[in-house]
Amino acid sequence: MSPSEFTLHAWRRISGRSISEEGIEAALVHGRRYWNQGREVYRLDRRSIRKAKRFGLQLDAFEGIHVVVGSNGDIVTVYRNKTGKKIPR
Repeated sequence: MSPSEFTLHAWRRISGRSISEEGIEAALVHGRRYWNQGREVYRLDRRSIRKAKRFGLQLDAFEGIHVVVGSNGDIVTVYRNKTGKKIPR
């Protein structure tokens, strides 16, 4: 799944929080997906990073990045939280 666009809110959050486009891409491609309040969320946690290391990828700098994707496919917001709560299965 590849979000088509960023909302204005997302752009403000990305620049204000100094989150790189590489980090967003890493979360979308390698992060764990879950649903929260009707939106898809991709989280790049330690487990995802360990899995990516098996393929030779170094994603440690992006740990904790969350990307929230709206129902229309746009990225709604992006934030970093290394102490996130457990993802429901």
